Formats: sequence, C-alpha cells, structure tokens
Amino acid sequence: MWEITAVSHSRTTDDRGLRVMLTTMPIRQVIRRFRDNKDGLAAIEFALILPAFLLLLFGALEIAMVMFTLTLAEGGLREAARFGVTGQEVDPAARQDKILEIISDHTHGLIDVSEANVSVTVYPDFSGDDGGPGTPGAGDANDVVFYRLEYEWQYMTPVFSVFAGSSGSLPMTATVAVRNEPYREE
Repeated sequence: MWEITAVSHSRTTDDRGLRVMLTTMPIRQVIRRFRDNKDGLAAIEFALILPAFLLLLFGALEIAMVMFTLTLAEGGLREAARFGVTGQEVDPAARQDKILEIISDHTHGLIDVSEANVSVTVYPDFSGDDGGPGTPGAGDANDVVFYRLEYEWQYMTPVFSVFAGSSGSLPMTATVAVRNEPYREE
C-alpha cells in the first residue's frame, strides 16, 4: 500500500513558534480529503466559465454593432439617393459632397465617409448589366442610378480580428437603385 507523508502544523504553548509533526496517511485518505473538500469550488468554476462567457458577450456586442452600423449605412444611402433623385444640386461636385454629408449625418459617426467608397453610377435600365460598367455620376432626369457604399468595418475588440484574417476588418456594402425624377434641367 502506498503511503504519503503529510505535514501538519500545531501551535506550541511555549511561544517558540510552530512545531512540525510528521504523520503518515494512506493515499486513499488524501484523495478522499481533496475530493470531499468543497472550499474554493465556486471560484474554480467561475474561472473556467468566465473566458467563454466574455467571448460570447463581446461577440454578441460586436455582431450587434456590425448590424446596427450596416442598417445605418443602408438608411443613410437610401436618404442620399432620395436627395439625388430630385436633382437639386446642379454642380456634380456639390451634389457628391451633399450625398457624403447625408450619409455621414445618418450614420452618426460610425462610418467615416472619408474612408468609405461611395460610388454613384448611371445605367440605362434597372437590370444594371448592359455589358458595360455604367457611367459615373448622378445622371439626368429619368436616369437609373445605382448608389453604392463600401466600407471596411474595424472590429471593436482585437479578439475577433483573428477570425477576420490578415485585414482585421469586415467589408460592408450597401446598394440602392433609383430612377431620377423627371425634373427639368435649366
């Protein structure tokens, strides 16, 4: 039978410090003592569960922010397209700046429009595929215009950058197709 030597401490009565007493105890008793001892079990369980819980929590928050930002981007692009169909700005550069301003206002600073790629392309019809790439610009009256916003979302937490590959970002794309109003050009 295997035996283990256990060391126990007992207080002496003559203030000389601790006296060490050596005793022997079978290994089964030692294992039984550790198995039956429940002190600190909650701390160990907490330490085991905490990393998985935090990963799940931060993952849910990250996904929620991505979905919220994408929804804002789509809404901002839709509002920019609504502005564009009216033909209010005659100068193409001023029109593009106003479209970027509308997108920026509707995304509440979550998308930096200076880093985003916003393209406005005119096509002959809604199929969008006439064998050509389309014509850049906001178009004229009754033209079909595709508004496209592309943005690289930078993750809030570095943990999820591991899953994104070398770029560390998530590409977001929003597209809106509209037909310009039959406004009169002056």
